[in-house]
Amino acid sequence: MEEIMKMLSKIQEDLKIQKQEIKNMEENIKQSISQKLDKKFTAVEEKTYFLEKKIVEQESTIEQMDRQMRRKNLIFFGLKETERSYEELQNMVLEVINSTMKINCNVSEIEAVRRLGKRSDKIRPVILTLTTLGKKIELLKNKKQLDNSQIYIKQDFTKKVLQERQELKNELNRQIELGNRAAIRHGKIITLPNKERDAQTLNETQNRKKRNLPESPEKVESSDTETERKKEQNKNNNQPKKKNKVDIKTFLTTNQPTEH
Repeated sequence: MEEIMKMLSKIQEDLKIQKQEIKNMEENIKQSISQKLDKKFTAVEEKTYFLEKKIVEQESTIEQMDRQMRRKNLIFFGLKETERSYEELQNMVLEVINSTMKINCNVSEIEAVRRLGKRSDKIRPVILTLTTLGKKIELLKNKKQLDNSQIYIKQDFTKKVLQERQELKNELNRQIELGNRAAIRHGKIITLPNKERDAQTLNETQNRKKRNLPESPEKVESSDTETERKKEQNKNNNQPKKKNKVDIKTFLTTNQPTEH
């Protein structure tokens, strides 16, 4: 019986040891899997970071290239769509530049001209690509010549720039609604001086200073003199009266004995 009990006890001990070993193996397996997964996740995160960085760099490069390509472009709006060929469209643009805008321009200064978008009921804008940036600047400086016509021109901005400008316009409108004078300068909102508000503030400040001014010097001097006179009078009234001094000659003459 004792041997059987010893055998059972040994079996229980072995089972306990096996259970602990199995538990240790499970923990080791979990730890190993966890470490491998962590390494894989770390590798994926690093790869994702570098890919995102590369995408941002490529987007920046593409944006710069797009801006560079559009530097010499101008967009004409309101130019009637009656042309039947490239040459006719080019001549229409030259007619507007030379006759309406009063700027000398010839075919050699135009690199390309084309309509934007698909044909529809609306008049499509025209993109004009010039050969020099100087000619584009000259046209922009004289765009007011088109004020009395249905035609107007704008710069050819990228989508990113247009989005940024729209956000700036929204902020500009908000500032104007608040009563501030503002404008867009070099891609930023700047606050302009408000002449009416500044004049009102100046008037209020001047009126406040006038109300706080002391009395005039004459009144102050007169008041001070009167105060000093009263003080001197009170001082004299409070002093004890002095006895009258008698001249020595008068005293001797008065008290000299008379002859009998």
